[in-house]
Amino acid sequence: MSDFTSNFEVLEEAIGFSLVPENTDKIRDIGFEPIARAANMLHDHVYSDYFEMPLVEDEPVGICSQTGDLGVKLGGYDWDSIQGTSGEELRSNIYFSLLTNARLALPDGLQYILDYFKSANSPPEGHEFLIPSIRKYLKLYADLNELFRAGQLFILPAKVNDEYCHACSRMRDKQFIVELSATSLVRECPSDRELSDSEIAALKQKYGEISNFNPHALIGARLVSASETMRGVLATLAMSGSFGYRPIMYGGLEEVIFDTLVKTRAASRGDATPGIYMPESSVLLPHLGSLPPNEFVALKASGDAETVVRRLAEIERKAQSMKDQPLSMREMIEYELNAASKEMDKTVTSSQVLSEASKEYFKATIGFAMTSIVSLTLNPEWISDPIRLMAFGAAGATAGVAAGLAQKHMEAQKTKAAAKAFLKIKDSFTDS
Repeated sequence: MSDFTSNFEVLEEAIGFSLVPENTDKIRDIGFEPIARAANMLHDHVYSDYFEMPLVEDEPVGICSQTGDLGVKLGGYDWDSIQGTSGEELRSNIYFSLLTNARLALPDGLQYILDYFKSANSPPEGHEFLIPSIRKYLKLYADLNELFRAGQLFILPAKVNDEYCHACSRMRDKQFIVELSATSLVRECPSDRELSDSEIAALKQKYGEISNFNPHALIGARLVSASETMRGVLATLAMSGSFGYRPIMYGGLEEVIFDTLVKTRAASRGDATPGIYMPESSVLLPHLGSLPPNEFVALKASGDAETVVRRLAEIERKAQSMKDQPLSMREMIEYELNAASKEMDKTVTSSQVLSEASKEYFKATIGFAMTSIVSLTLNPEWISDPIRLMAFGAAGATAGVAAGLAQKHMEAQKTKAAAKAFLKIKDSFTDS
């Protein structure tokens, strides 16, 4: 990705301290002056001539609509939504999105709140309701510091989203509305009033190709096509096309709109996929946030993130089918998470190390003999210098042993993070 000054860095400079867990007390005590300074500095940064969004080079960056279900769960536009969301739930959604994408562009709900403080000489009206939300954002950013530093998270300014949202006018595409009205989401859309015969006739004339004509579904589809959710999906797709990001569609309405757009526009779903689906009523997703950020960073670095998320999705599918058997479901989840951890844990125990070492040294004995024979063949004069001959053979054998054990250690470290993640999620689930 291209180099750029992030909102996170500007925010730290404005408030005068690093956003790290150790500064929780400073976050708790933050007052009007640093908040107002952050509001002005962030606004100047985002609206400056030098501001640019990071460009994707070779890794997918996930981006979601700020007005959609996931966007709201991550802060979104609704300034008070974060107050009703626990830090662990926010982390869970961020982690899941990062497991299916190399990086994630977070909606900037914080700047939306800070705008109330911009150019203010004194605390604005209602500031006592706004500051707790600001502190919660800062605490979340501090907890996720390592992910920001690693470049796995960055903040999508509200200004950028606004530009694309406003550019997407209300969609009245006939074929799209026809396809949307046939989906289960709006097929039985209720109506606030009875339609007149003339209105039904007009709809039937315009959309007569629909089988099982349902005027209420058509009205529902037209309302959806003019909704904020629709604009958010279109804006997200437009931004993904401009910056090379990968849109994340989450929640029933967003997914239905996305699927219908793909169908009606003959677009390639591979160009914009929502990743591995985890239902909103997920049993496991809330426990993903129990991973400390440093362990999550290690999991991402291990290269096993995709394996972990696929296994979690597989367990989730089983859990969803067993919701009417809660005790059996719990036993299944605990067993599967434990089994997944054991499968991933290739850590070599001390007894295994000794066992592996004895095998390697047995091989080394054979290697020593072979090396010595080859050396003697190439250098017959060494027959009169047995010490030199032994040293040469031993050095070759020892190097082989060291290389073998080092490789086993590296393999163990690679899978250790994934094994720990499964156990952490299991412990969190067991304690719930």
